[in-house]
Amino acid sequence: MFTPQPLYARSFRSGFADLAEWVETSEPVEPGDVVELDPHSPGVYQLSTGHCSRFVGGVISTEPAVVLGYESSSNRHALLALTGIVPANVTNEGGSIMPGDLLVTSSTPGHATRWSGPDPCPCALVGKALEPMTDDRGVILVLLTAH
Repeated sequence: MFTPQPLYARSFRSGFADLAEWVETSEPVEPGDVVELDPHSPGVYQLSTGHCSRFVGGVISTEPAVVLGYESSSNRHALLALTGIVPANVTNEGGSIMPGDLLVTSSTPGHATRWSGPDPCPCALVGKALEPMTDDRGVILVLLTAH
């Protein structure tokens, strides 16, 4: 049984910028992958599967500053970034990405794309782009946001 221990510190500093939690996945995932809730397995995540998903869970963390929970004995688990800044896989499906653009899930599994609709975004946001991306696919820093 895992027994939580208190942490006492005068200050805490990290070179990384996200808070992550151990989660179960229904398939292999890699850092930077955009994931969503698996509709067939409550509490489990899968690669995002379609454009503008309302089931967005977040992005798999690369090197989180803070980790919550503990690694399960399951073969399929990953660190899901809950808040902060993380590298994320993106495509240009919605057009070139500029800093400040809102990002939603892409039709490319595990990727985000720029929200290019004229109206407010009707789906869940992945986050806000912090870097430009003009290639077909790439990895950029994203500020995770929810709405």
